[in-house]
Amino acid sequence: MLLSATAGGYLAAMVSCLAFGSFSVPMKSEAVRAVDVDPLVFQTYKTALCMISSFSVLFLGVEHLRFTPLGLLSGLFWVPAGVAYVVSARTAGLAITAATSSSMSVLVSFCWGIFVFQERVLSLSSACLAIFVMIAGIVGMSFFSAPNTGEISSKMYCFSWTCLVNKDVTKQVDDVEMMKLNLSVSESDDEQQPDEIVLPEPIVDMENQKIGNPDLTPVPRATVVTINSNNMGSPIPKACSPSKSDGEDYDDCKYRKRKWEMQKPHAPPDGNGAYAFASMVSKYLAEECDVDIPVRQVGIITVALGAAWGSTSLVPLHYAEDDMKGLNYVFSFAVGAMIMNLLLWVARFYYNYISAKHDIVAAWQVMPSFHFKIMAVPGFSSGLLWSIGNMAAILAATHLGQGVGISLTQSSMLVTGLWGICWFKEITNPLAIRGWLASACLALSGILLLSYNHLPPLAAKAALKG
Repeated sequence: MLLSATAGGYLAAMVSCLAFGSFSVPMKSEAVRAVDVDPLVFQTYKTALCMISSFSVLFLGVEHLRFTPLGLLSGLFWVPAGVAYVVSARTAGLAITAATSSSMSVLVSFCWGIFVFQERVLSLSSACLAIFVMIAGIVGMSFFSAPNTGEISSKMYCFSWTCLVNKDVTKQVDDVEMMKLNLSVSESDDEQQPDEIVLPEPIVDMENQKIGNPDLTPVPRATVVTINSNNMGSPIPKACSPSKSDGEDYDDCKYRKRKWEMQKPHAPPDGNGAYAFASMVSKYLAEECDVDIPVRQVGIITVALGAAWGSTSLVPLHYAEDDMKGLNYVFSFAVGAMIMNLLLWVARFYYNYISAKHDIVAAWQVMPSFHFKIMAVPGFSSGLLWSIGNMAAILAATHLGQGVGISLTQSSMLVTGLWGICWFKEITNPLAIRGWLASACLALSGILLLSYNHLPPLAAKAALKG
């Protein structure tokens, strides 16, 4: 019976890897990428399928559905982490996001299992080495699977109601330090040409009288504003040079250019909240705390914190009654996730309501679109695959423990990488493919070593009695 439970745990971990490594595949179609769905919308599709699929446990041996409040804690941990993952993937790139998330999840899950729950292993030092080898392999796979397109440029997108600006042209550009900066990038000192700025499309499209403030009006799509750069203060050069021939310190020049790039207006895709959130945080830190963190780094920090938070989602399972573990916990997890997801939507609407000066109609109009016609099939397919992976992860955590079971499920990057290489042809450089395969072998070595160190609870008790 013990061997059967342990073997079932390893089988569940394998299924979880396959499902978690494949759930993003339906979302890679050109139509879905063009829509650029809001992170909370994407998470809602996953949560909805998590809820719907939870009823399938009735066909898998569960006699009746039962609920434990511990599921609320699991939802509290998982849903925000899922949103953070999408924010990072859109702002920092999928490769670095997957590596950061998996590495952090392995590390946190291992610490919970071994150091908090005192789950037994044959050798603590050997298990720690296995975790280190796994993380090194995951980082290597991410490095060799990253597209060679350079860093994602920092973008400043309007965040919900902030796309409403003053009618005055000089204030249509974000009123941070824009008016202090010279828009001229002309090489000639004798003649400066005015520059054209394409202002962003508003998220809200309504009549002026509905705004409630006569001084505010939405910025029209692709409005081209010509501003005389002679009235805009000190110039911003095309490139900062270490030489001080332009009379400006090199570090100051780099900081000012980066801040300019962060504050440049762009036209965001409809419903895109990823750049909005990350650039809002980056802007706040630059203005209020004098801390210069580009949008890409904000995305990486977001997924690191989200993964550390989300990898705790199955910790409440450890405190559940024995008859609530395994598949019996799936329904509680789904209910907790659905409640937490709804609370996030309420918080999102309340934020819009406050930003819109207590205008309920306007707050509703800036809520992101679900793009149901485009997202229905890929969104629910992705959510179904994730739900299968989550059920398997719950079984793996039940039979193998938090430290070993959840850590093994994070090897899903192997599956993700194989999809990218064999199907999507995302990696075509032979050297990069060899590097990825070497990193995959390193991660597999860590997985095998961690599996070897796993000690079933009953075997541990028997060893102690002997």
